[in-house]
Amino acid sequence: MSIIEGLKRELLDVRIFCGRYFPFIVIPLSYARIIVSTQIPTAAVDEAGQIIINPDWWNTLTKESKRFVTIHECLHLVLCHPFRAQKFNPTAYNIAADGKTNHAITQTKIEGITFKINEHITLHKLATLTKLPIETLQKMSTEEITHTLQQQQQQQQQQQHFTQPFDSNSISVPNGDWHSLSDGSGFGSDLVKGQFTGEIIQQGDSTIFNVTSSASLSSDKLLSNWRQLCEKAKAFALQAGTLPASLELLVLDVLEVKPPWQTMMRFGLRHGSIFDSSFAYPNRRNDTLPGSVGYLGTIWLLVDRHIVTDCLSHIQAEVSDKTYSHTLWA
Repeated sequence: MSIIEGLKRELLDVRIFCGRYFPFIVIPLSYARIIVSTQIPTAAVDEAGQIIINPDWWNTLTKESKRFVTIHECLHLVLCHPFRAQKFNPTAYNIAADGKTNHAITQTKIEGITFKINEHITLHKLATLTKLPIETLQKMSTEEITHTLQQQQQQQQQQQHFTQPFDSNSISVPNGDWHSLSDGSGFGSDLVKGQFTGEIIQQGDSTIFNVTSSASLSSDKLLSNWRQLCEKAKAFALQAGTLPASLELLVLDVLEVKPPWQTMMRFGLRHGSIFDSSFAYPNRRNDTLPGSVGYLGTIWLLVDRHIVTDCLSHIQAEVSDKTYSHTLWA
C-alpha cells in the first residue's frame, strides 16, 4: 500500500470515529480539500482553505494523535480562522486560535483523541501570557485574545523605549514565550500564508471550492462558504445530540458575531431613552417637541437591569452586517 493510499484510509477512519463521537466534524471533514506536501514541516491550513499534511511527519504520529491533528486543522477551517486572521498579526492570531481550538477539543473528554500536552498551546499557557483567568479567556473571542496579545507587545516596546515603530508582521515577548509556543511543531504556526500545491487526497466539495475552474475563490467568498458550512455542522451535531459547550462557544464566534460593548451600549441607550410628552397639548409639528411655551422636555434614562437587557436583545436587528464585520474582524 502506498503512503497516499494509507493516508486516505486513515482519514476515513478519523471520519468514522468522528461520526460516532464528534459529529460536528463529520460534514466539514467531508467537504474539506486535503493535500499532501513537504513544503510544510507538519500540518497546516492555508489561505485557500486547504488542509495540508506532511506525510513523513504524519507517519510518526500515533492513531490518537492523528485524530487530534485532523480535528484540530478541520476546526480551524470550519471556524474560519484562516479568513478571520487576515487583518491581525499572524503569529498572535495563530496562537490565540490554537489555544481556543485545543481547549475545545480537550474539554470534550472524548477517549481516543490525545496529543502531548507540552507540544500544543492551551488556555493555561495563554493565561500565563495574558495574565488573565482561564474563565475570562473562555468567554473572549479569538480576536479579543489576539488584540490583548498585540497590546501587550506594544506596551513592552514602549517600556523598553524602542525607537523603531511596531511591526505587525513580527512579534516577540519577554523570555521568548511566544517563540516557544510557535516553534514549528505544528501548533502555533499552522495558519500559513498563501496557497500551497501538492497531491490531492480529497478534492473538496464544489459548494466550497471552485472545482470547475483553476482560479481560486476570494477570501470573502471562502469565509461566506465556510460560515454556511459551520451552520450545517452545528445543526447536524445538535440533531445527533452531541455538541460540547466548549465547542458551541467557538461556533457562536462565527455565527453570532459579538460587537464591542461600547457599540452595544450605544445602540442600547439610544433606544432605551423615553421622552416625557404626557402634557395635555402635545406639539402638532413633531411628537418630540414640547407642547407649550416654557415647557422643558424631560428625558428619562431607564437603567433598570431588565430594561437594559431588553434593549440589548434588539441590537442584532439594529446593527448591520457591515457594522458587525467592522467592529470585530476589521
